[in-house]
Amino acid sequence: MRPFAFVRRFPSAFTRLDRLFRFRDQTGAEQHGPSTRLGLTQLEDRIVLDAVGPGEYWDDGQWINGYKTEVTVALRNWGPGWLEVTGSGGAVSVSPGSDPTASGPGMGYGSGSGMGYGSGYGSGSGMGYGSGYGSGSGMGYGSGYGSGSGSGLGNAVYAFEVWGAIGDGSGDVTWSGEADNLYIQATGDVGAIAISGDLNINAGWTIGNLAGRDVAARAGRSIGSVTAGDDVWTLIAGTSIGTVNATDSIGEVRAGTNIGVVTAGGNVGTIAAGQNTASIQASGYILTVSAGWDVGGSVVAGTFIGGYENPTNDWTVWQYATFGSGVWAGRNIVGSVLAGGGLAAVWAGGEIQGEVRAGGDIWSVTAGGGYDPTVGSGYGSGMGSGSGSGMGSGSGSGAVQLTGQITGPVVAGRDILFIYSTGDVVGTITAGRSITAVNAGGSVLGSVTAALDVGRRGAADADPTWRPTNYDPYWYGWYGWYGYAPFGAGVQARDGSVAAVTATAGDVTLGIGWRVDPGNDSGRWRHRQCDRWDGSHRGCDGRAGY
Repeated sequence: MRPFAFVRRFPSAFTRLDRLFRFRDQTGAEQHGPSTRLGLTQLEDRIVLDAVGPGEYWDDGQWINGYKTEVTVALRNWGPGWLEVTGSGGAVSVSPGSDPTASGPGMGYGSGSGMGYGSGYGSGSGMGYGSGYGSGSGMGYGSGYGSGSGSGLGNAVYAFEVWGAIGDGSGDVTWSGEADNLYIQATGDVGAIAISGDLNINAGWTIGNLAGRDVAARAGRSIGSVTAGDDVWTLIAGTSIGTVNATDSIGEVRAGTNIGVVTAGGNVGTIAAGQNTASIQASGYILTVSAGWDVGGSVVAGTFIGGYENPTNDWTVWQYATFGSGVWAGRNIVGSVLAGGGLAAVWAGGEIQGEVRAGGDIWSVTAGGGYDPTVGSGYGSGMGSGSGSGMGSGSGSGAVQLTGQITGPVVAGRDILFIYSTGDVVGTITAGRSITAVNAGGSVLGSVTAALDVGRRGAADADPTWRPTNYDPYWYGWYGWYGYAPFGAGVQARDGSVAAVTATAGDVTLGIGWRVDPGNDSGRWRHRQCDRWDGSHRGCDGRAGY
């Protein structure tokens, strides 16, 4: 990533041109502050563009009796580049400009003995601000524009702010032209922009489609679709954000309502929608995806989802890592959740409808217990008396609690720690090593299969290169997990039945106290009354099954 270079300033030699900043207003008094070099001038039916230099102020007002009046929009240029500005009715059109006092070439190739920087000031011995690296030596502030060849070094860095004066939402900006770095702050809307350089846009209302090298944007309302040739840093919108595509990585995308399809050639940090997300795909990792309503599409990462991966298991990396939360939805997770590495958490207030798969460990998959976000909650109470002496009171809530369901399948290349649904676990559950707990408020309808054990942690250590949280499972164990499996270890169906359970090279633990149909169990298993395994079976029911 390249930082936005908006703080560059011109050389102090500008002070030699101070007299050009002086002008007289309509009262005849000399003014010394920065202002535009030219004014909006009516020529028949044409409007002349204003050239606004670095540090200068522009507005569309008129001088009447010594006072500026009828201003609807204003602009301040606080970048190093010149701007061409025209506007009225609370909106401006802005494009790259040049110094109107300079003669000779504007931007060209440095020549003779110099290095030019931007637009030339005057011919002959003027200050060369043009472009290019000349073929001679030294910095060319002298004379001579020869035919030296070199690459152009333009002054294409622009930064300005616009504010409207005719009510909320005024102060709109339309930009046209190329830029290496462009920063715009506006109180109104900013229209669609496509440049080859970096973009940083801040709008009080909406932002149109954006395309640039590195892109960052913040809008009080919506942001259109965003395409970055390198990285998307931060996108924040009060309402919706369109599709987001980055050749490399995406840092943060947050919207008050919906977010479109998100695609990254590298990593994805945080995607958070107040209502719904669409599909999200990254060639690298994904830290956190959250939706107040639904995660409406698939979530796919080439490496891990949630937690953090440290391939070297370096202690200092763990200390400063940013751990992701996984995939969370207030209502439903509609699509698949697929991770090439570890998967920290998949949580839905209602249903998990797609496949959940990880090449490494799965820490937790949880469905149910949330409330429908589209149904408001309300509480009320009342008392009344009849003809006798009766009196009663009551309260109620309009909120609708959701019943969980894990449609599945759920598959892990290593261990599955915790699966819990307030309703049914419908899909199959498969682990390349061990499964600690599968809990259902209803039934476990799909088969549960582990290559080692079901109902206890496997004999091998936890994955040394990935952790779901910032504590070390190797030293501290997988403690505090009862919130993930409220009915305990093993396969537990509180109000239903358990289908086939298989531990290919280990043991199966089923809990006591819930409705379990042992006739549906298969494989090598032990029916015990404890949630732990100590090798000697002490403290457990040692019956070898039915």
